[in-house]
Amino acid sequence: MSPWLHEAALAVALVWIALERVGRGHRAVPALGLGVLFVLLAARGWQIDFVPLTNKYESFVGFAATLLGVGVIRHGVLARPGRVVLAGTSAVFLAVALGFDSALHYPSPLLVTFWYPVHVPLSFLAYALWIAAGADGLDYAVGAVPAGDFRTRQESNVRWGLALFSLSMIFGAVWGVVSWGAYFLWDAKILWSLASLVYFATFAHVRYWPLPAGPGRVALGGIGVAIVLGTYVGTSFMTGSIHGF
Repeated sequence: MSPWLHEAALAVALVWIALERVGRGHRAVPALGLGVLFVLLAARGWQIDFVPLTNKYESFVGFAATLLGVGVIRHGVLARPGRVVLAGTSAVFLAVALGFDSALHYPSPLLVTFWYPVHVPLSFLAYALWIAAGADGLDYAVGAVPAGDFRTRQESNVRWGLALFSLSMIFGAVWGVVSWGAYFLWDAKILWSLASLVYFATFAHVRYWPLPAGPGRVALGGIGVAIVLGTYVGTSFMTGSIHGF
């Protein structure tokens, strides 16, 4: 069941991109993709009796589902360019996941805690909201939204992402104690996560700085997207992090 559901969700993401580009996008399209991926992940979770986030395949598919979910929630406040960013990012993660081993993996003992299943989804949701904040910047840069609306929308995404990521870090620290006996380790993933937390906490306070309201925020949103991808993907593929999936 996994291959055809996966491919169906990828097709939906690509259709969403095409519809947004011609101005005929609708919230129902990402909702359909999200529903397909929910069925896929629920079936895998049922088979292993655990949250289906145990390998690269499930991680990328799960993050793509989160992006689609944010696309549903934020559809009415993102302009077409921003929605294309979310649709395109979800399509890229789904396409890359096709190259991973999709065999079921049972969780290792380090994962079998209450804290892991709350830590990872919260971090995914925060990442997706921060990518949406970068998409807000694109909306403004191409003139799709006025400056006031852009600032309000971007601040909302940054702050909600920061709140959820802060919770994720707390749950992750408790998981660290349960699994490794320490709240903090000098690990690449943990250090990048801390850097992300500091960056977006700073971003949330730029309203008090003499920063150009438009261009400065666009740049910060773009940098934030790069930091998210570095934290989530880079540390797993380019470092020896114990969090590598």
